[in-house]
Amino acid sequence: MLGVWSAHKANLTDSGVGKAMAKLTINVAEGGAPPSLPVHFVIGKWDFGSFDLSPPAYVWTFVRVCILISAVFLCRALIFGG
Repeated sequence: MLGVWSAHKANLTDSGVGKAMAKLTINVAEGGAPPSLPVHFVIGKWDFGSFDLSPPAYVWTFVRVCILISAVFLCRALIFGG
């Protein structure tokens, strides 16, 4: 199997499918940023500016943990029943 793979690997990576698959890689190490929630206060002709009402980053971490724990309980209920 190893000899077959090494013989055909170059042909596969140079094909159109191989080039398309190379573009679909995901870099998870980039991390990310919590979403920003800007609110613009404009009433009539008066512009009161915009304010950022984003919760702190630890709130998003707590929400993520709650979702993951809920997913674990749902998976357990689906696999083992009730």
